[in-house]
This record gives sequence, structure tokens and C-alpha cells, in this order.
Amino acid sequence: MIYERSGQVSLPLKTVHAELAKDLDFDFDAGVFQNLLGLFSIEIALDIYQIWEGNFLHYWQELNAFTVQITYD
Repeated sequence: MIYERSGQVSLPLKTVHAELAKDLDFDFDAGVFQNLLGLFSIEIALDIYQIWEGNFLHYWQELNAFTVQITYD
């Protein structure tokens, strides 16, 4: 909520899609995994990657939440 000088309350406009925060980052080229706690070796992230991948595939295939486009040069 935002309070204005007049004492009225105005609410921020809602967006159609919520903005997603980047909490996990898997960089296979560099061999690192990053989360809110820091940067780690990719080997530490094997379990969490499997969970992330399963969730991503479910959202993509079952819920049609993402558009995946693969290109090559």
C-alpha cells in the first residue's frame, strides 16, 4: 500500500504475470551453481537440479507455462 499526503491509500497496479525472481542458476559451462547463499561447485547441486528440472518440465509440458524455442547458429 502507498499512503498519499491526502491520507488516501492507493494500491499498486497488478500485472498480468508475476515477475519471477532468479533464485537458482546452473552454469554447466563454468561448472558452478548459484543460489541466494552463494556460488558452489555444480556437483553440490545434483539433487536440487533434478527437482528443478522436474518442476520445469511439469510447468512446460502439463501447464503450458513456458514457450521453449531452440535455435542454433
